[in-house]
Amino acid sequence: MKARFKRILVGAGALALLSWPIAGGFNAAWAGETIRATTTVNVRSGPGTDRAIIGYVAWGWTAESTGPAADGWIPISYQGKQGYVSAQYFTSAGGGASAPTTSAGAAGSARTTAALNVRSGPSVGHSRLDTLAQGAQVVLTGATSGDFAEIEWNGQRAWVSASWLTEGAGQAAAAPADPAPAPSLPAVTGQKRATAALNMRAEADAVSRIITVIPSGATLDVTGAAASGRIQVVRDGQAGWVASEYVAELAAEGPSAPAAPVVAGVLYATTAVNVRTQASVNSQIAGLLTAGQSVQITGVTDNGWNEVVYGGAQRWVSSQYLTSSAPTQSGQASGTPKEIARAQVAERGWPADEYNCLVKLWDRESGWRVNASNPSSGAYGIPQALPGSKMASAGADWQTNPA
Repeated sequence: MKARFKRILVGAGALALLSWPIAGGFNAAWAGETIRATTTVNVRSGPGTDRAIIGYVAWGWTAESTGPAADGWIPISYQGKQGYVSAQYFTSAGGGASAPTTSAGAAGSARTTAALNVRSGPSVGHSRLDTLAQGAQVVLTGATSGDFAEIEWNGQRAWVSASWLTEGAGQAAAAPADPAPAPSLPAVTGQKRATAALNMRAEADAVSRIITVIPSGATLDVTGAAASGRIQVVRDGQAGWVASEYVAELAAEGPSAPAAPVVAGVLYATTAVNVRTQASVNSQIAGLLTAGQSVQITGVTDNGWNEVVYGGAQRWVSSQYLTSSAPTQSGQASGTPKEIARAQVAERGWPADEYNCLVKLWDRESGWRVNASNPSSGAYGIPQALPGSKMASAGADWQTNPA
């Protein structure tokens, strides 16, 4: 009985496909026309398989091409962005582009031979709406696409795999006389995380059928099997393969908060000095201490550097610019502007000729006067910053403090 049901579906589908446009027939003459996807298709950032995947469209998706097809790729608008899809998986939505249907003989009732997913479209890439129990009765509309049959479900149209249907109405809850075994899935041994949108393919290669597209960040059930740079995963009742280079370990728990640094005392900056992420002048600058500013220390030193607590994190400051003596004048650097500049150049690890360049430049620009002001342009200070207020990032006393 099941075999006869399948023959009806297959025969009807074959008749419908005779009038179905051949994939890959899209051409430049169709530019600006409405097109329809004939399967689940990746949307890419540019015209080529080497371009990044920015999403995908499912079977039956329609859109208007935004320009002429070229080199086998169609430009479309996808979620407000320019995208490209392969022309071989699209056909014109006008003049015979409607979905293939069976003859009237395929309509009627059928029963499920196993637990069966109800989907929004005729592929495993479409979203799952429900799961029918084994032996459930379904009403067929007569439409088919590939191995999927359209049914009436909760007052709307939906799709199920015809492989798990058998002919006959019977009772909705009655078990089939000869139930087909459910497909066997490999055992899941752990979980990982997708670091990018992934094609889940039927085989461990880059050319086999795409079962579905897994979104970036999704949790993956893995079986432990691996081959040809791919790992086997189980998703939505299907086993398939994904590229292992886009898979990362899934942490069992979120990262724990780091322990608060232990404070051993307080030191003071003798001049403006950078706060760095590591004990090196080549490491990243995390902030700046102004002359006289206090900073908490942990008591840890490393080759001329003190570990400090800055912004709640453990950072490093060059020991030569720290002192245990509190400043006598709040916020003011000691020494002449040139002496302060020489110290800052040395702290940054610059060669002496860099300081000499500054001397020549600022001798001419401002004469090393902290309050030098250009009445024409509004430039201010020793470096003649324009506007001068940009120096406020180094301290509130930028108009009077040479550091």
